[in-house]
Amino acid sequence: MARTIDASFTSEASVEQVGNTFGQRTYWLDRIAAFGGGIVLDTFDRADDGSVTVTTSQDLRRDALPGVLGKLYPADLTIHRYERWRPTGPREFAGDIDVRAVGAPLTGSGTAFLAAEGVGSRLTFAGTVAFKLPVVGGRIEGYLATQMRQAIADLNSFTAAWIADNPQSRSAT
Repeated sequence: MARTIDASFTSEASVEQVGNTFGQRTYWLDRIAAFGGGIVLDTFDRADDGSVTVTTSQDLRRDALPGVLGKLYPADLTIHRYERWRPTGPREFAGDIDVRAVGAPLTGSGTAFLAAEGVGSRLTFAGTVAFKLPVVGGRIEGYLATQMRQAIADLNSFTAAWIADNPQSRSAT
């Protein structure tokens, strides 16, 4: 049974700033460098309509996996992540996120919505994570859901800090 992930975070960065930032390859490379862990930017595509599609892969070596996963999966795992962000209206941005593992029965997906709130923005995320393994799958899903909520919070903070440190992200392209 899949676990749901619901999260909401505010930011001082405006929707326009975040949307412009997502459209910069440098942001994604800096984000990957900041969070590390063997993540590679596989594709980056910015369309004329302002949408951005990014795919990454992460090679998880057995020794980097949390305890129970390392014991269950002695082989290496690869996590593939797909993100598509697009403007949906004035001062609104939406995202679709899909995560798949090669080497384990792990899937995750979600939708994100970024809307103006005052001079900043609010990110609302709703998703699921599933680890289809009898007996321990539910515990692993709970752990992963907690980790994903924290990762979303960390990414939200990173994006706001990146915008503050990169003046070119503050204006529309």
